[in-house]
Amino acid sequence: MNDATGSVTLTNKSDMVWVFYADTPVYPSQVAAEPEVQEFHALASAGMYAYSFMAPSETVRVDSPPDSFEWAIHPDLSLAWMTNEFVLKQAAAALKKGATSGSAVRKAVWDCTKAVYDAAVKVPKVLSPQYDPGELLKQGLGVATSSGTCGASWAAAEKEAAATAAPLPSFNQVGEEARNALKGSGELAQKSEGLLEGLAATAKSICKASPRC
Repeated sequence: MNDATGSVTLTNKSDMVWVFYADTPVYPSQVAAEPEVQEFHALASAGMYAYSFMAPSETVRVDSPPDSFEWAIHPDLSLAWMTNEFVLKQAAAALKKGATSGSAVRKAVWDCTKAVYDAAVKVPKVLSPQYDPGELLKQGLGVATSSGTCGASWAAAEKEAAATAAPLPSFNQVGEEARNALKGSGELAQKSEGLLEGLAATAKSICKASPRC
């Protein structure tokens, strides 16, 4: 906190995405963010969440006193962030080869991220057994059926990657990686459990911020 200006600087050192809420809206300004965070903000504003939030590793400044606003975990955005990290890893080699923001590979990453977000927001209550991050990941990615927006976009990306000799795993391989990551001590399993623990620990704040409590 800056006593001279009354502003607060926050760094998100968690794996979750946090949203801000107050009687009078606050507008955080970004201080530091990795390229992946910048892209996630662009994706969110293009069709997921049009308001202010703080992604993992991001630093923001709020020019309001700390007692004038609060923040809470946003379960759907947190799940989308987990998905985005996962699919970015799957497409890393192809993206490194030069896939631009308008490429089929980049579109597949974004479509798969949004597909999981869309599946999550359909759950009426976030603090309920129906809000199962692992199942929502599988549903949104379409790993059980190889269908849906994510699967269709990934198929288009595979064609683009093949034409440019870019290394991109098949959607079946992505599905297998997702299933493995959702087992036991797998990356997605651990983060899914962390999200559920975070929701339970911050339920009071979430209920203030969300009508889906």
